[in-house]
Amino acid sequence: MTSNNLATVYDEHYAKNADVDALWTDLCSYMRLENTLKVVNSKNYNSVLDVGAGDGAVAKRLAETENFGSICGVEISGSAVQEINKLKLPKFREFKEFNGYEIPFDETEFELAVCYHVLEHVEDPRRLLREIARVSAFQVFEVPLDYRPDVDNNISNYLAYGHISVFTPSTFRFLLLSEGFTILNDHYSDISWPATKFMIETSTKPGNKNLRKLKARLAGIKRQIKRLALPGYLKRESTYSQYTCLTKFTGKPEIKYDQVSLW
Repeated sequence: MTSNNLATVYDEHYAKNADVDALWTDLCSYMRLENTLKVVNSKNYNSVLDVGAGDGAVAKRLAETENFGSICGVEISGSAVQEINKLKLPKFREFKEFNGYEIPFDETEFELAVCYHVLEHVEDPRRLLREIARVSAFQVFEVPLDYRPDVDNNISNYLAYGHISVFTPSTFRFLLLSEGFTILNDHYSDISWPATKFMIETSTKPGNKNLRKLKARLAGIKRQIKRLALPGYLKRESTYSQYTCLTKFTGKPEIKYDQVSLW
């Protein structure tokens, strides 16, 4: 899907699901902020760029928090940018439409860039990562942990969410490290119960919603039991829903082709 087509998809999404989507992003914004504060360790950032700002829900949460100064953002949906710019919040500086890759701000203009649940939607995540590195000193990334052993058998479900890449914590770290980011801190989390409950209650999927909520509760208990049973690495790789990390771009590593020295 091209950036132009993707912009059209998101414009239509925001128009069609405005009320439900606003409630959903508001619920998620609390999780994003909580996870961000855990990885930044109370450090203050005077200037912040929200990459893939959506309807501005997370940017509003950041603006309400004393750790963060002026907030700018970029978003592929022009209609979403128009709505954000109507908010006129004191810390909001400038929100711009972009093509999904080329960020229309200067080099190292921001102390911090945040990018929440965006890279799984992007055709060329490395290209976007390089632009984020160009405009910011530090970065907070968050991605869903979608990988399952049968992920290829459920591709229609992932594509319905717009997810064209799936990650585990280690595959996402590999992507970042191979692009020259140093990981300074990280955090593993689950989707909150209020958010899970909201998804089920607003779903148009046929079926018994009370039964679905019970299954979701049991799945959460199962994850907790697995965390008690599994060693640390496997627990982190396979039992959480989201991965958040604080990074700093320290220079792209040299890529070689010398497998003989490794044989």
